[in-house]
Amino acid sequence: MNRVRAGYAAVTLLFLAAATISAGGGMSDFDKLFDDAVAGHQDAYRAARDAILALGDTIMPALQRRAADPDWRVSLTAEMLSTRLRQSALCDDAARQIEARWVQEQPVKPITGELSAVKRARLVAALGPAVTPCLLEMLLKTREYKDPIQIDAILLSLNNLHDRRATLPLLDLARIRPGTSTSVRWP
Repeated sequence: MNRVRAGYAAVTLLFLAAATISAGGGMSDFDKLFDDAVAGHQDAYRAARDAILALGDTIMPALQRRAADPDWRVSLTAEMLSTRLRQSALCDDAARQIEARWVQEQPVKPITGELSAVKRARLVAALGPAVTPCLLEMLLKTREYKDPIQIDAILLSLNNLHDRRATLPLLDLARIRPGTSTSVRWP
């Protein structure tokens, strides 16, 4: 009886996979979107990210496979998307601390009128290492922060977290270009 059920299940899965491939959907769409997310920045990345996240939990196995890729760009993008899919509130909390929106809501404000990058970084780092993909996405992919205090807060947060996943992306960001002195590359 179990063999019959297993046989029916296998035939059903093969039928569904064939129908998905013949309809032009399925993993080929995911693969294209994922490749766009790996290569993209700012609006192009956001468009690919939003399309991938719209697929829902069904893409988690594919993201887990991509997270094991030896290319850090591929694995990091998979982690960014997985974190957005499973823990979007964590990314929202990190953004709230980076922007220090809550300070504006307080009756008593810091003397400078805003929270320093160091204090913002401490608050973000308190969220734990699970926030690292969110921070790297903000810094490398969406590039949504232009204010130096916010960028400093992200970099200091990554420093405070001591998460090895940030090492290669940060080295790539700060690599020395031929013919120039040490400088930060902002692609």
